[in-house]
Amino acid sequence: MLKEVHLTSPLPTAQQAIEGRLNQWGFKIFAAIDQDAEAQNVGLTLKPTVLLIFGNPKVGTLLMQEDDQVAFELPSQPPLTKVSGL
Repeated sequence: MLKEVHLTSPLPTAQQAIEGRLNQWGFKIFAAIDQDAEAQNVGLTLKPTVLLIFGNPKVGTLLMQEDDQVAFELPSQPPLTKVSGL
């Protein structure tokens, strides 16, 4: 289930804070994909958007050992997007 959270910080600052908190909680950041930069690379525009891919390999592995279909849901991939006016 997606949940929208409105941030008061600029996207790079919010991303850094979120990544720091995830690391504190034991999650690993596998990738941070700058989707608007990728759009620009192909001549298109997109509002600032970063896709974070993170998880906990120990927990994820245990879950996948029980049910390999869990692999379709892991790791977590929430997008961080700048919303107009914020």
